[in-house]
Parts: sequence; C-alpha cells; structure tokens
Amino acid sequence: MAKLVGETKARIPVLWIDGGISADTGGLLLLSDGELLADLPSAAGCDAVLLTPDWLGSGMNRLKLLVDRARLRVLCANLEDSLGMPVAHPWMTRNAGGISFGITALYTDTSDWRRYQQGLRLVSPEYAARKISGLIARNNDFRLLILPAGASGQFSGYDLTLTAEPGRVLRYDLIFLDSRLSDLRKTELDLNSLLPEPPVQRRIDSLLAEYETRAETPVIESRVKIPPRVLRKAVIDGVMDLRLAEVIIYDTLRLVRDTVFPGMITLRLLADVLTEPGRWVLVQLEGSEIRQLATQPGWKIETRKNLPGARLMAHRKYRVMMSSSLIKQHPEIYTRGFEFTPLPLYQYAADILQAQGKR
Repeated sequence: MAKLVGETKARIPVLWIDGGISADTGGLLLLSDGELLADLPSAAGCDAVLLTPDWLGSGMNRLKLLVDRARLRVLCANLEDSLGMPVAHPWMTRNAGGISFGITALYTDTSDWRRYQQGLRLVSPEYAARKISGLIARNNDFRLLILPAGASGQFSGYDLTLTAEPGRVLRYDLIFLDSRLSDLRKTELDLNSLLPEPPVQRRIDSLLAEYETRAETPVIESRVKIPPRVLRKAVIDGVMDLRLAEVIIYDTLRLVRDTVFPGMITLRLLADVLTEPGRWVLVQLEGSEIRQLATQPGWKIETRKNLPGARLMAHRKYRVMMSSSLIKQHPEIYTRGFEFTPLPLYQYAADILQAQGKR
C-alpha cells in the first residue's frame, strides 16, 4: 500500500485511511499488547486508522495509552469513557488539493462483547454523527464520514459517506468543481504485482524485529518436562496468590494446550502453549451463579483460601476471574459490565515461573 500511495502522491493529493490490521503478524499483535494496531499503519505512512473491536481487547487503560502514543489519528466519534471524554480522536482535519477535509468515523458493532467493559460507553452513532457534523462544518469545506462494515442507520449532514470493506483495498477518486464534489470513482486495487517501498519496508522490518526480540525474552530455563496439568496448576495457584479475584473459573481441557519441554522458556513459548494467553476478565457474580457455571462440562472453580464463610454463599457477590471464551458464552454476565485483567495471562505465567525459579 505504501508503494502505491507514494506513486499516486507524486501526481495527486492522497489521504490514506486504514481499516485495521488484516495481515498475519505471527502472534506479535498479542505479544505487543496491541501496539501493532497503531505502529504498523504509522510506520507505513497512513494518515489515520479506524478504531475497531480489536482496540478494545486490552482494557480501558491500555486503550487510552495506545491512542495517546499513536503517531497517527485513531478515528472514532462515539466511544466515551466514564467521564464522557472520547477514548479516540473524534475527527481529524486534512488539507488536500486546496480543500479542507473534516473526517470522522463511527463504531457501530453493538454485538461485540468487548464494548460492555466498565468505563466504556457507546454513544448513539446517529447522535454522534450529527454532533460531529456540526463541529467540523465550521472550518472545513468537505465533511467525510467513514462507517465500519455492516453499519446501518441514517447519517445525514455529510458530503460523502464511505463504508469500510475488510479484506479489500479501495481507491476513491474525488473530482471537485470549486469546493463541491462533482464525481466519485471507486476502484478495487490489487497489490500483488507491486514491490514494497524500500524505506517503508526497512521501517516495518525494524519494527517487527523489535517485537520479535521482545517475544523471545527469556523467562526461565527448565531442566525438566512440564506437562499441561503441572503448568496449569502452577499458573492457577500463582494467579490466585496475586489476589486478583476470589474465584477463578476455567476450562481444565483448554487452559494449557501442550507440554513444555526442557530448555529456555520464552514469552512467546508461554503465549503459544496457553490456549487463551491474552487478558482474562473480572466480573462480580453471586455464589449461586458461580455454582451453576461449575456444572458445565470441563469447567472448574478455584476459590481463594480462607474465603469468608469457608464456602460460596448463594447470595453473596464474589470477584471472579474467567477467560474471554467462557464469558462470551454468557451474555447475561458480560452485559452487566466487566473489567479486563491488568496484564495478559502469559505475562502473569512468566512472572509466576520466574518467582518459583528463584525460590
């Protein structure tokens, strides 16, 4: 894309807006803790990137940090924090060919479970679109609204509305007469015949190499084989000792997928051997709800030692940690609100193994 954009910019003004990472990054998106969502488009030279559900998977604190650090605009007009402040950039202004563009984008995926996390509020897309339209109309000649794939609704007040189409590279040629759009041509592009732009290739290779180095960070050297059940017990016991929750619910068959053989254990190895190495979720559940979840095949409950009452009390609420795959099966739980754990599970596992190794 950078090669094509560079060639086109030599002839006419270009705005490059990325709809989200679709390339296989070999697990580096997880191991970078979401940083690649902004770093790759920025290294390539994008003007802006759309905020997609992937941005929400690291929790509110991490989301704000990623947006603050981004060296490009992260567009989303209708996601706010608990104080009513936008979590991304509501709009941006760019000048191209003597025309000032006011550009905004919306988040409309109401079905994605990650939007229900505490501290995140989804504002009505129609309301947000009207509000932003009025703001950007004051100092811009042309108002552009970008919608995610599958978006529906009535959005007026814009000179042009485009819909992102994942997996496709689309070029829109806007032909202006004075400051008015007189013609629009849409073309799907094939990048297979293009060679990478060398300076961009070097930037991206350097960026990926940095994350590869991070992924291969040594955790501890094991002289023995560690079967799944042993690693599972070590991780669960260690996380419980961190007192993140009073109860942990997990699938005994899915927590650890493979044996760890003797040798150096790295962050990448831990991320690969854990079935769900990313952030888990924290929710408030009554004892009766927890016991009901435990009836599902393969699901197991671990409770904190010295739990008040020495057992789960039916109507008492407990702080519960569980994997995203489990909570996604229960909308009646996640729609009440939840938090993501401060760190991904593979990072907790690394800290736990290091601590045990020192002992």
